[in-house]
Amino acid sequence: SSSSSSASVIASKLQLTVPTVIVTPGSDDEKYEAFSSMDVAIAVSGTVVVELSAMQVPTVVTYKPHWLDALYYRWRAKVRFASIPNIMADKQLIPELLADQCDPTSIANTVRHLLESESTKRHLEELRPIIVSLLPSSGDSRDDVLYRPSYIAAKHILKAVNIQIQH
Repeated sequence: SSSSSSASVIASKLQLTVPTVIVTPGSDDEKYEAFSSMDVAIAVSGTVVVELSAMQVPTVVTYKPHWLDALYYRWRAKVRFASIPNIMADKQLIPELLADQCDPTSIANTVRHLLESESTKRHLEELRPIIVSLLPSSGDSRDDVLYRPSYIAAKHILKAVNIQIQH
């Protein structure tokens, strides 16, 4: 598949022989088991970045839209970042490689930096209160949409761009 060939290109640029795990929708148990074994993750922006951050997995956020979509996003963007934790922190704690920056060499270099840098742990620690605010409280029902991390994150993002929601 395209994802596994991209992973192979990135691994070769890192000059590493590494097991590559592509996590697809399935059971949460399988997903969290895979996350717990990771030294680093490459993910698209979304709630998966929140989940990886909650598990203290250094992550590179990637997204390469069609060039026309990228142009539109730059024109219409009301936030500086693509990932939920960075939007909430109002600074880049998780590296984001978007549009033209999203290529195998840049991804490999960023992964290497995450694996080698002392600042990686500090950034994960700085993210902790943000991530905790996105997770349901112990008494909240995971089935109630108002307590799902995706809803809570959306609420924070809408607040950041000054849009009120009713529920």
